[in-house]
Amino acid sequence: MVKVRFTFCAEPSLTNAATTVTHVISIQRLDEESIYTFPPELRSLTLHDKLMLLPVAKAAKKDLAPRWTRRSFKCILDADLEKLYFDECDNPIFNGILLNELDQEDIRSQHSQPAADAASSAPLKSLASIVKDAVVPKFGNKTYSSNAGAWLDIFESECRRLLIDEDRYWEAVRLFLEESAEKWYNTTRLSSTTTTWNFWRQSFLENFGTQSLAAARSAFYFKYTSGSLSDYAQHKLNLLATYNPKMHELDRITQLALGLPRHLQDRINLAETTTLGKMLSTINCLDSTRPPQSSSTNALNPAKPAPFSSPRSQHPCPYCKRKGYERYRFEKDCLTKVRDARYTRNSANPGNNNPNYSNVNKAIHSFDLESLQQEIETVQKNA
Repeated sequence: MVKVRFTFCAEPSLTNAATTVTHVISIQRLDEESIYTFPPELRSLTLHDKLMLLPVAKAAKKDLAPRWTRRSFKCILDADLEKLYFDECDNPIFNGILLNELDQEDIRSQHSQPAADAASSAPLKSLASIVKDAVVPKFGNKTYSSNAGAWLDIFESECRRLLIDEDRYWEAVRLFLEESAEKWYNTTRLSSTTTTWNFWRQSFLENFGTQSLAAARSAFYFKYTSGSLSDYAQHKLNLLATYNPKMHELDRITQLALGLPRHLQDRINLAETTTLGKMLSTINCLDSTRPPQSSSTNALNPAKPAPFSSPRSQHPCPYCKRKGYERYRFEKDCLTKVRDARYTRNSANPGNNNPNYSNVNKAIHSFDLESLQQEIETVQKNA
């Protein structure tokens, strides 16, 4: 019986380099310093089936990852295993092949080579696959375009989090630009060969860093009109942060209060509301105490009067209905009835000898209004 040390290693399979398998790479007698290595074609564990019957060998194989990870273990070889790995003269041998001894230089290179092989075998991730995990909004006309400096701060912080080298920032920024910003990038790329981030950062700020008063107006003049107070507060804070992300907390609290209606402003004590969190809590409390608004009545959608809301317009005129008209009013206020009565009297007047006259409905002109009004009053009195 002999005490030995075996070394297992997670290596690429000889038949499929993309597959990682466990191999036996070396054997060493504990009473000697020499280490003997197995040739690549004799390293497969399927060839060492008797060795793998040992519990310690099974434990050494378990969860051996990632690739190029090594694990050594000691064991005692019985007579059968000793004959499998050593001959009568104690020479290391396996399947009739004498194992080669590693010198000190080979041992040092053996420890350093796996790390180099692992680095070379690991696939290089593209920049696009790296930055896909970055939480950076797109920069463009229709997206984030109000504060270029604040956007660059977000972009740089995400690049540092993802361990992207600064000399690749100029490449990564292209993946977050659109519309006019993307055109700026393409123009700068064609007109300059500089790849330093300071140059690209300065050029970006020169093109998009100047803010217009539109962002300030949107932030400062935005006021609550209707709906949820909490939604108003979050939208107001977003506008303020877009305009100036470094705005003092007290200024943001004041702007939130000034955007509320006067009767709600009077219920806020700024002396006690010293933090933004307290201000938001106060606004949420005001939101919960407001009376519920009707779904059809708010500041943006006032209620429309119901059709036929007046008593007069709720009843069809009986006189007009008999004549085939659909008009809604009291019969005593019916102008059609008054007009017909007038024409009836005129036609019955013996002094009316006009041959062109016929009993038809004529239009009422402005000069007849006064006399018509008098006739309406007369009919109403007699009704």
